[in-house]
Amino acid sequence: MRNQKLRIMVEVAVAAALTFILDLIVLYRMPQGGSVNLSMLPTIVIALRYGVKVGMVAGLIAGTISALPSPTLVHPIQFLLDYPIAYAVLGVAGLCRNRRILYVVGAVMAGVLRYFSHVLSGIVFFGEYAEGPVILYSLGYQLPYIIPSTILVSVVIGLLPAIVFQPSVAPPVSKEAA
Repeated sequence: MRNQKLRIMVEVAVAAALTFILDLIVLYRMPQGGSVNLSMLPTIVIALRYGVKVGMVAGLIAGTISALPSPTLVHPIQFLLDYPIAYAVLGVAGLCRNRRILYVVGAVMAGVLRYFSHVLSGIVFFGEYAEGPVILYSLGYQLPYIIPSTILVSVVIGLLPAIVFQPSVAPPVSKEAA
């Protein structure tokens, strides 16, 4: 049991590190923040392996770490919505963890929730950039990077072999080793 918890913690740490790296590999960057990349992938894989709770913790850590290189910070609540919360909601993909056929659905659900976290941040904290109704501006601003990122991650999820999504199980400890 202890080995299993340690293994999960190590996998969450590795996923957070991978998120950091994937967040730096940008296919397209929006002018005021946001980019098309695969940064959602590690957290969604963790959620599909271990469920919502572990997935959300992994996302919370990954989102916080992904802010390190160049965070956009106008208010503490905005920071939470755009980084830790936006990645923590990716853990909902874990709702689909026991059905391989639903993994892509889980990835899309996660992307949609991340989208709404960024939209809320945009409405509350970035309305000054709006040319017209702030809600429509924020809804529209987030789409050009969240939709392609979600599609990209969903395709990769669909192509990954099933073994990637199976939880790690620590081998039993023999009495001789103990």
